Amino acid sequence: MPPDTSAAPVSKDSTSTGRRLTVFLGGGIIYSLIEVVYRGFTHWSMTLTGGICLLIMYLRYISHPNDSIVMKCFFGMCVITFFEFAVGCIVNLLMGWNVWDYSHMYLNV
Repeated sequence: MPPDTSAAPVSKDSTSTGRRLTVFLGGGIIYSLIEVVYRGFTHWSMTLTGGICLLIMYLRYISHPNDSIVMKCFFGMCVITFFEFAVGCIVNLLMGWNVWDYSHMYLNV
């Protein structure tokens, strides 16, 4: 079935700086809260990572509103995996902060 092309055009408000900041802060706060609930703590670098990930996914969503839910999930998975890996390499390997350590887990890179 062809995608639904009847979606309303993206409004100027949905791409405003205030909206982007709200999405970024929401992603950072939610990401941090999830880590605190499951690990008992978080690191400020993960707050930034969560904000960046949600903002990128949001910008993709508003520019491609007719993507299927499978495509949205796949895109989100790729964004989160990429940034988690990149930030892990920066904060753990390059900076030596040891924000997390999964070396004991099977298939850890």
